[in-house]
Amino acid sequence: RTFAASLPAGNYTAEFVDEFGNSVWPTYAEEQWAQAADCDGGVSIGDVTLIKPAMDAATAATECADMIRNGDSATRSDVTPWLHTKWYGEIVNELKPGEGIDGGNAIAMDRVHHWTGIAQNLNSMCTDAREGEFYEFNAWIKMTDANGNPSTNIDPNREWWRNQSPILTIVDRQYRDASTKQYLYDAEHRDLANLVRPYNNDEWGHIHGIFKMPTSSRLWIELERAPDNVKFLLDGASLTPLTCNRDSLVRNGNLETGDSLHWGIWGGGDVVLDVVPGAGPNGGSALKSSSRGHHSWTQAQVLNTECVNAGDRIAFSAKIKTSASCLIYSWDYNQRCNDLYFHTDKANVREYHRAGYITADTPDEGGWHHVHGIHIHTEKGEKPDLAKLYFADANAAWDVYTADVKAYVLEQNCQALVENPDMEEKDLYWTYTDRDRSKVKVI
Repeated sequence: RTFAASLPAGNYTAEFVDEFGNSVWPTYAEEQWAQAADCDGGVSIGDVTLIKPAMDAATAATECADMIRNGDSATRSDVTPWLHTKWYGEIVNELKPGEGIDGGNAIAMDRVHHWTGIAQNLNSMCTDAREGEFYEFNAWIKMTDANGNPSTNIDPNREWWRNQSPILTIVDRQYRDASTKQYLYDAEHRDLANLVRPYNNDEWGHIHGIFKMPTSSRLWIELERAPDNVKFLLDGASLTPLTCNRDSLVRNGNLETGDSLHWGIWGGGDVVLDVVPGAGPNGGSALKSSSRGHHSWTQAQVLNTECVNAGDRIAFSAKIKTSASCLIYSWDYNQRCNDLYFHTDKANVREYHRAGYITADTPDEGGWHHVHGIHIHTEKGEKPDLAKLYFADANAAWDVYTADVKAYVLEQNCQALVENPDMEEKDLYWTYTDRDRSKVKVI
């Protein structure tokens, strides 16, 4: 809906009210101005105040606990407020009784172009109240061809711009010039969530991701970028707060969920990410990256570090091995082992820290090395827009396996300044001098 008025000079307020005169909010509202009149005496930008109802912390905790509306099939009786970003006939989205993941009512949508998808506007009162906080997106999706058969052309390992797999895009509306408020454009934040591996085209696919909540006068989420003519069946969508945990910054570090939940890729290229049952230490699962294409392209994870302060010590550790024997004391990317890196991006100030490396050239049974280290959190990296853990430096032709990945804050203890003094955890926290890199052994 659009409301427009030509007003003489003066001060005005604009407010949305219900039939009883109570102040309400219509999910979002955009303020846009036409070009100023040629004559004098008209209202100016800043003379009109748009009144938003107040949202206190208690209300926000309830109203913004899940920003997706009508996401659960168990209570779904229609498709509102889900939208199709381009429609092709009278039917936009369609309710499918009994076809949900747990037998509830799913939402079906027809698609022709890869850049279209199913979308929903978010309540701008919530995005204002929760701006800068971490949220976790989940949705379950089935994809079919024009005949209703499972789509065989979905590949979650291709880069998002190749349009081979669905991703989550957040779109927020921005003014080209805030001083005039004449024109609004769509700012797109892509690939914030994607398909969890393994993916089976005969089953429901899980789309997952975490990110910091932006805000604007209008913000919406969209699932898009699956191939042309792939149809969607959607269920189980949610967008909920993700709390930072100082004791466990890495999630699903040992693949407890049995899949790649929370894991993704660092770098470009079409890196293949696989969960390999039985390949991990002690017979557990391992996360494998292959077809890497560059020494820095491997598995990675976005971290919520909002509860970590500048000066805090973050302990990183992981088990890691490659498909060929590597050297811990070489700088040659054709033969060296992987290190663990910690990246932050805060207002476009980017930091890349080699936060963990292999101390002892004595792998465990099965060829597993122990990569570890202690990183002191920097002021420029505190509460960043993005924090990400990744592994880098091994030969690009090698496959990289990881397991038992951890990151946590080491609380200060002035009565025990040395960590792991009895070597009960082997070489954890211990390092070497540059001169002795090739001489450290675990006995």
